[in-house]
Amino acid sequence: MSQEKFEAFAESASAMATEIVKANLALYPSIFRIGWTVLYAMWAPTAFVGGAGRGRPASAAGIVPRIVSKSVPRVIAKGLAPVHRRAKANAQRLGRTRR
Repeated sequence: MSQEKFEAFAESASAMATEIVKANLALYPSIFRIGWTVLYAMWAPTAFVGGAGRGRPASAAGIVPRIVSKSVPRVIAKGLAPVHRRAKANAQRLGRTRR
């Protein structure tokens, strides 16, 4: 049974890593679509977008957390799926009555 646990957690880690790579690939083009101001706004949140005098705070700083917050539940769900599947199968297998 310990071998099954190791295999389930290895599948889980692999699924989570794959989902993290997908999230990073989704984040990459959005940074360049908006422009380099996103990168600057991440390190200097008081930066202003659109030039001086407009007084508009950097709205780009909210885009990165939005993309990350959408991908975190997917990463967790993908990571828990193999463990849940194996635990459910074990519970069903061990719950059967023997004749």
